[in-house]
Amino acid sequence: MADYSLVKDNSGRVSGIWLKDPTVLDKPGYVETLLFKESAPYLLGDYLAKSYKKVTNNVNSDGGCFIMFGGAYAPGESNDHAHERSKDS
Repeated sequence: MADYSLVKDNSGRVSGIWLKDPTVLDKPGYVETLLFKESAPYLLGDYLAKSYKKVTNNVNSDGGCFIMFGGAYAPGESNDHAHERSKDS
């Protein structure tokens, strides 16, 4: 299994990344490298500004987490869950 997978919107643009190991968010340069490698440097500013949400993967047994940009929902995430999480933050 890969260590990451892209989440794309209906137009095919990257809107998030699933990460097998959430601790890679603490490794300088890891996500930035993925964004460039996967032709999504337009998300770099949001990532560096920490303008993303981290969502635990509850869709399957692969574990890990999603980091989602621009208000996009993670796979399996509903609008209601997003609202609940924002109230808890």
